[in-house]
Amino acid sequence: MKVISIGVAVVLLMSASPALAGWEYAKWGMSPKQLVAASKGKAKLGNGESGDRVEREEVGALGTYGNTDGQFTSIFYFRDNKLNQINLKMTGDDRDKRCEHMFSDFTTKYGEPDASSIEGVTSWKDYQGKNIVRLIHLGDMCNIHYEQSGAHNLSL
Repeated sequence: MKVISIGVAVVLLMSASPALAGWEYAKWGMSPKQLVAASKGKAKLGNGESGDRVEREEVGALGTYGNTDGQFTSIFYFRDNKLNQINLKMTGDDRDKRCEHMFSDFTTKYGEPDASSIEGVTSWKDYQGKNIVRLIHLGDMCNIHYEQSGAHNLSL
């Protein structure tokens, strides 16, 4: 009987894991209000600037994020009121050097870049987080883009 209970528990845990996919406090499928509540003050409801717009997506929340690679502005994108994309725009000086460091970190964490990568846009598949991860390094711009697997015909 214990073996069956353990098996059922494992199946339940495995089926629950997609709800955990996303980034930091953001989980795929959250509404803007749920995301803001989960952020504990790191994000607020907002529509962003005109340059933040993405076709068929709505900006529903904005925030800030910081790590050892510096500070970022976070933009949260929703389709049908459900989170499916996150864009982190690096701010501050020395973005070029910091972006190169992030490329090394992502290669260590996610493995070799995906074959879909093109010049200036390097992609990885994050199987654990169920994310498509892109490092966009064009000129002095360095952005990290997290996207829900399957959101735009890109899947793991």
